[in-house]
Amino acid sequence: MAGPAQTSTLEFVVPPGEAQVLYSPRVLAQKIQNFELTTDGTLKSVVGPAVYEPARLSVHGFAPITFGTMHGVFHAGLLGGIADTLLVRSGSTLYRHTGWDRTYESIYTGLSDEHRPLYPDQFVVLGSTIVWTNGVDRALSINHDGMVTPLGFDSLPPTPFGEGPQGIPPENRATHYANTYGYTWPGKIGTVGDLLDGQTGALLSGGWYYYVQWEDIFGNLSQPSAPSNLVYVNTVQSDPYETPGVFDPLSQAATISTEIDDLTRQFLVRVEGDAPDHCVAMNLYRTPDVKHVDVMPRLLARIPNNRQFFYPDNIPDSALGPQMLDTISVPVFRVMCTHQGCLVIANTLEDPGVVMRSQVGLPGTFSKFDFIYPDSGGSEVTGLASHAGKLLAFTESSVYELVDFTTPVPLAQGIGCVAPRSIKALPSGLLIWLGRDGFYGMSPTGAIQLLSMKIDRTVRNFINRGRARTAVAVVDPVSTEYQCAVSPAGESDQTLVLTFDGTSWKRQQLGIHIADWCQTDDYRQYVICAGKDTTK
Repeated sequence: MAGPAQTSTLEFVVPPGEAQVLYSPRVLAQKIQNFELTTDGTLKSVVGPAVYEPARLSVHGFAPITFGTMHGVFHAGLLGGIADTLLVRSGSTLYRHTGWDRTYESIYTGLSDEHRPLYPDQFVVLGSTIVWTNGVDRALSINHDGMVTPLGFDSLPPTPFGEGPQGIPPENRATHYANTYGYTWPGKIGTVGDLLDGQTGALLSGGWYYYVQWEDIFGNLSQPSAPSNLVYVNTVQSDPYETPGVFDPLSQAATISTEIDDLTRQFLVRVEGDAPDHCVAMNLYRTPDVKHVDVMPRLLARIPNNRQFFYPDNIPDSALGPQMLDTISVPVFRVMCTHQGCLVIANTLEDPGVVMRSQVGLPGTFSKFDFIYPDSGGSEVTGLASHAGKLLAFTESSVYELVDFTTPVPLAQGIGCVAPRSIKALPSGLLIWLGRDGFYGMSPTGAIQLLSMKIDRTVRNFINRGRARTAVAVVDPVSTEYQCAVSPAGESDQTLVLTFDGTSWKRQQLGIHIADWCQTDDYRQYVICAGKDTTK
C-alpha cells in the first residue's frame, strides 16, 4: 500500500450558481444522504416533511388533543372514496381526523401503550371496513363514520334450554298417552312413521338440540353455543277410526279418533344472558330429528335482539333453513393481510405458527376448519402478503406460497422476513421485505434475490436488529421508491430511512422518529408519517 507521501486526493471544484458541468453522484461521493436523483440523473436535496399537528386549543367545541407515544397512522377512502378516513393511534387511544379544522376525535380508548411493542400496528381495508390489530389487544373494525367495534366475537353465547314433553310416570301410563306431560302443545314437530300392519300411523320417538350464534352489525358470526339439552318425544300410536256407540253430545264419546296432527308437538326455547353490545341479532338453530335425519344444526330463526328471550318453536324439520357454520372465536393475532376478499390472519397468541382465513366479505367470521400451518415445524409466522394473485406466508427463515390455502409450497429456505410492515410492492411488481441479513425482493416471476448487497455493511453493522421487527415501509407515489424506516444501531427510535429506487440505495435522516407511515388513498398521494421530532 502506498504511504501518505505517494497518495493524491482528487478534488472537484463545483462553481457557485448555475454550473454548466454536470457531475455524476458516483464520482462525487460514496455515501449519499438526504439527496435524491432527478430525472436527468443529477442530485437535489430532499424536501423535509411538513408538520401537521392537532390543534392545541379547543376548536368548534372539540377538546384540545395532546398526542402521546405514536403507534400507527392509516388513510383510506371508504365507500368508493366518499368517506375520507384518516386514523391515528397514539398512546392508548385511537383517533379519527375530523377535517380541515385540524382536530381529531377519540373513537376508541383502553388500548395497550407499549413503548417497545413486539409487533407494529397494522391496518387493512376489506370492503368498506378498516381492520386494526397490534398483536396485543383485540382486533377492531372501523367503518366509514368512525364507529368502532371489536372484530367479531371472542366469547361463546349462553347455552339455550329447550322445553318439550316429559316422560309419563308408570302409575299414570294407563290413563295418559305419551307426550302429555311437561310442555306439551300440538304442533308440527315430529317424525311420522308406519306400524307393521300398514294401516295406522305413529309418531316415532325423536330428539332435537338447539344452538345460538351471535351476529354483529357487519354480519360476522360468533362461535356457536354449546348444544342445549335434548328435547324429545316418545312413540305414540294414532287411531284414526271411530268407535261404535251411542253418541253423547256432552262427552263426544262416539268419536275417540286421534290423528297424526294431534300427536306432533311444538317446543319452547329459552335463551338467558345478554350478548355483547355490538351484537345486533341472535341466530337460533335446531337440529332435525337426530334419531332419524341427521345432527347438523339448521337455521330456525334470526332474532333481532341482544338480550334474553323465549321462542315458541313450531317449525317442522322440512322447513328449517341453511346449515349452521361451525365457526371459532376471533383470536388475538399479530400479522394479517387481505386475499381474495378474505381476511387472512396468522401468529395468534395461542399458536404462533398457524394461518387462518375468514369467510369472504366477513373479516370477523372464521371457520373451524379453515386453517393451515406453512412450516411443518410450526415456526412463528412473521409476515403475510397477497401479491400477484399469490398468498405468501413468511417465517424468519422461510417463504411459502399457500396454494388454495391447502398446500404450503416452500419458495425459499434460509430467507425470511423479520418485519411484517416492511413488505411492500413497487409499481414494477417487485415485492420487497426486510430479512434477517438484508432486504430481499421477489420478481413477478417468483425469483427471490438479495437487494441490499450494496449496503451490506450498513445493514449488518448500523441497524438495531433487536428493533427490526417494528420497521415500517412505504412506497413513495411520486418517486416510486421503496422507503423503510429502521432504528440505527444503539437507538430505539426509527430515524434512519433506507430508500431503494429499483437499482441503487440511499439513506435519509430527517431527525424524525417514524413510528408508522402510509400513503393517502386518493388523488393527492401524500405520504403521512406519525412519530416525533427527535431534535427537540
